Amino acid sequence: MGLREALDHIPLDLTYAIRIHSSHRIIDRFYKPLNGNGMCRSHDYTFDDLPRGNVRFLIKERVHFTQDIAERIITDFKEGIEDCKEVLVHCLRGKNRGPSIGMALNDIFNLGQDPTTLRDQYPEHLEHVYDLMMETAGYSQ
Repeated sequence: MGLREALDHIPLDLTYAIRIHSSHRIIDRFYKPLNGNGMCRSHDYTFDDLPRGNVRFLIKERVHFTQDIAERIITDFKEGIEDCKEVLVHCLRGKNRGPSIGMALNDIFNLGQDPTTLRDQYPEHLEHVYDLMMETAGYSQ
């Protein structure tokens, strides 16, 4: 989901939410608490949507997606998903970072979504984020 959809979403069941922030402080001010009345377990992570080798990596304030972030996401998910009936993953636009993480978690934890359908639905996902999540979880590419 994108930020706007995530903020409007009202979960009907216990939901595990992954919120992906940008390192840009101006954008971060739009991140408000999610709806839920206790129906959401929320974890926040910060990284920017830059592919490996991109020249913009030279900008120092950018936060790169690393194996440490991937490990935290996987570990937090493994520990927090119990009893949750829904998974919500969002970033600002819902096109790059969020789908990449959601697709990887679907494949790692067999969440039941068809991987081909997800790839078709989110063509702008970041392959390097997906690949690093899978590598961190012990899946070879």
